[in-house]
Amino acid sequence: MNQKTTIQIFCQINPSEDPEKVKLAVNNIFPDMELEVSDTQIVSKTNNFSVLSPISKSIHEKNIKNTYQRILKTTMMVIQLGFISINKQPL
Repeated sequence: MNQKTTIQIFCQINPSEDPEKVKLAVNNIFPDMELEVSDTQIVSKTNNFSVLSPISKSIHEKNIKNTYQRILKTTMMVIQLGFISINKQPL
């Protein structure tokens, strides 16, 4: 069975936030994704797994694997459904 996986990102923009600054922050995490920006959200979709490389690199370079493992364990059910949540706040 050949399963096609799609990576989607969604970022809500709060009224107190500057959409351009939020876009810049999302671009820092996902530099190779084409972002659709509105006043209230940023969305993007791709089938290219390489867009996750900056996150993987960050986890290993900053030696924060334990933190990510703890976060992922607490949201394992959500991940099984195909969703991963990343907070806007830096670790």
